Amino acid sequence: MEAVARAGRARVLVVLGMVFGLITGGAVAVAPPASAAVAYTVCTHSWDIYDNFSRLAPLPSTSNHVFQCFLTNGDTGAGVRTLQRTLNQCYGRGLEVDGVFGDDTEAALRFAQEDANIGDDGEYGPVTREAIRMRWYSRATGNFAGCWDIP
Repeated sequence: MEAVARAGRARVLVVLGMVFGLITGGAVAVAPPASAAVAYTVCTHSWDIYDNFSRLAPLPSTSNHVFQCFLTNGDTGAGVRTLQRTLNQCYGRGLEVDGVFGDDTEAALRFAQEDANIGDDGEYGPVTREAIRMRWYSRATGNFAGCWDIP
């Protein structure tokens, strides 16, 4: 919903510009904001980030390790599995880790978003990634170390 909301706002601006042009009898050109040009990129992979405490956290990412990506109901793949594992370990959701973002994953994500006091739209994106707790592992042992925010 994060990216969809940006695109929706841009469409509203275009429509308002067209209506204004019709009312005034003039031609009005309205361009969407530059941020609306950002494409909805699905988190198809998982990639680890590291911190200064010798921990790593697997995060949903794109194939070229970009974390500015999104997941929503209907998406599939490694990014979804990573999110499902986080929701299970950090929020006790008990999801089947199948890599399919369905209704149960959406409900679990809404729970995590609500817990983080952000809008609970049930979609994973940069705002959600920075707000919810993620699972961290010891770099030395590979053992689960706990759930913390992304620095």
